[in-house]
Amino acid sequence: MINDERTRDMLLAEYQSAWQQVQNIDTRRGTFSSYYNLGYLGVLAFVANLWSKPGDVTLTTMLLTTAVLVFSYLTAITIVGILESERKANLRYRKKINLIRENFLADSQDPKIQHYMQRKELGIKDFTNDQDSFDAVGGTLKGIYRMIDLQKWALILIGLLLWVSFLWPYVLGR
Repeated sequence: MINDERTRDMLLAEYQSAWQQVQNIDTRRGTFSSYYNLGYLGVLAFVANLWSKPGDVTLTTMLLTTAVLVFSYLTAITIVGILESERKANLRYRKKINLIRENFLADSQDPKIQHYMQRKELGIKDFTNDQDSFDAVGGTLKGIYRMIDLQKWALILIGLLLWVSFLWPYVLGR
């Protein structure tokens, strides 16, 4: 237990600040994902609009479409990098929270407190033991990664199909 009141107050302030950061990170993660998905839908609408116009598609149109698809693919890679960075920050703050929690509660003789401290499913981790199991990526982030991977593959497939449809008449000798 912490006896020094100044230390206690400082740790409580750190704890509250860390929780605020965790909440901010969760909000930002959703925002990045939403904006990327909106941009992805915009790219699909752009490509569909360009290809739905009557008349022959020009090389300029193909190059512009390819540039948009490549830019969207690179944006997806960037978003994944941002999400991974946010995940690392989230882990740092959660570890800080749990270390502070451990400082306050580890010495308690109350069986209810000890039971609480052992509840791994609540995200409570005693860092005096194993730290690696805390680093696993959660289900929500895995889902976001899977969706972005599918979108990246779709961009590649769309690009390939557009180029095949553009070049096909030339292959047939038209």
